[in-house]
Amino acid sequence: MAFSYHNIAGSTGLSQELIAPDSGIEQINSILITNTAGSTADFSLFLQSNPESGDGVATETYFILKKVQIPIYASILIDDKALLRFDNNKYGLYISVLSGDAVDILIN
Repeated sequence: MAFSYHNIAGSTGLSQELIAPDSGIEQINSILITNTAGSTADFSLFLQSNPESGDGVATETYFILKKVQIPIYASILIDDKALLRFDNNKYGLYISVLSGDAVDILIN
């Protein structure tokens, strides 16, 4: 997978799609999440089945990191390939960031 870059400004209760379900992604090597806000940033990173599939099956959500705080201008690197391996035919990768927080995300 080539690099994917995202600038996420937080909004309470909203999730941002990083990798769409069924987008053909076979392997993620790493995810770098950097706090670009002027204060501690709170986020959750999770997998979710396609909420718009219309197949009548309830949306499934699996958290990789939940309610994590990143200090000012610090980063979190996730590079465990086993942890980052998921069925992209069924699941997408999403992040939620609290209102007023901002993060940059680099996916390789």
